[in-house]
Amino acid sequence: APAEWNADWISPSLYRFASRKGIILPLTPFNDRLNRLFAMLREAVLETQGALPLAVRRAIEARAAVQAGRPGKPEEMPADLAPYVDKVARFAYKVTDADVQRLHDSGYSDAAIFEATVSAAVGVASAGLERTLGALRGAS
Repeated sequence: APAEWNADWISPSLYRFASRKGIILPLTPFNDRLNRLFAMLREAVLETQGALPLAVRRAIEARAAVQAGRPGKPEEMPADLAPYVDKVARFAYKVTDADVQRLHDSGYSDAAIFEATVSAAVGVASAGLERTLGALRGAS
């Protein structure tokens, strides 16, 4: 790639266009940008203070990532959160008001439920990103 290209120049849509035309672009700029943005998201969700303790949010992220295909064993967490996290990780579209109400009944605030949901989503996204980038590295 030309030295003047930077990570913000190549967009996902450019990659899609190039791939349809049979043009191979270097993946490094896009991967670097994506990795930077995802690292910022992970830090915001898993490294800042919130309604849930950091250790619980990290356990949620790790458990959801395993549910989404990351090798390993699901993390232990509070028993009342585990079924919700597993459902968000595997079948997010099936989460109902009753699931959220069960967490409210267990004493979780709206903020804590939101943090649990986002932490699980980050875990699922992390696992997917890891698999995708691994496949791309294997194809190069």
